[in-house]
Amino acid sequence: MNIIQFATPMAAAQSIAKLLDGCNSRFVARPWNRYEPENSLWWVVPSNKWPAYQYGKYVFWNVGNHLLCGIHVEKGFDQCVGPMLKKSSSQNLIIKQDWVWHRFLKDIEKGIVDASLQEIQKNCNVRPQIHIGAGLLGSDSTFDPSSPRSDELIFEYDNGELKICKSIFPFDTITPLKTAKKLNQIPKLAPSIGGINWTWIDFYIVIPFIKPNSENRACSEVIDGMKLYNMVLSRLEQWVFPNN
Repeated sequence: MNIIQFATPMAAAQSIAKLLDGCNSRFVARPWNRYEPENSLWWVVPSNKWPAYQYGKYVFWNVGNHLLCGIHVEKGFDQCVGPMLKKSSSQNLIIKQDWVWHRFLKDIEKGIVDASLQEIQKNCNVRPQIHIGAGLLGSDSTFDPSSPRSDELIFEYDNGELKICKSIFPFDTITPLKTAKKLNQIPKLAPSIGGINWTWIDFYIVIPFIKPNSENRACSEVIDGMKLYNMVLSRLEQWVFPNN
């Protein structure tokens, strides 16, 4: 039973940001919804820059009595979409060569991400989850990266094999990915996504931990920030630390 010390994503993110303070990069804990920080999804970002779409980020959010912990990598719009964007501030939505997405996708294909996930699965004795969300540029040439994604695909990962747990495709943006049986098939299937240049993709790798309550709080095996980092987050740091 993996019981985590933290009752909220905010507590987890702030603990990890503090733990990483003093590393070569500055790590900042940021909420998705600053008006409801206790219930919001949180990131730990390896930079003072915001928005930080180009970086891999540690991520934390609630699902029922579980706290999901892992990383978030984003794919922006292609360069050809730039002239269509109405607001000059929207140019930061255009993916560039320094976005970690490019290396992350290559590392999935090479099996490097697989190796990390197998370590995590062994450490936690829990199957990792892969959440993929997608959204299209609006007909009015606008896009809000903070809005919920229209299409969603959730896999359970088990030693290299993928099993679909949930799929929602109102716009059929990422439908080709549902045929993936192994993680390293996803980069090969991605080019077959219709309108890939116009599609924003969020890619999450997370582990579900049981949140503390009155019954399990006294458990001697409660996972604190250091254990969480050693068991899970350190295995994913090469896609978060910008100098790796």
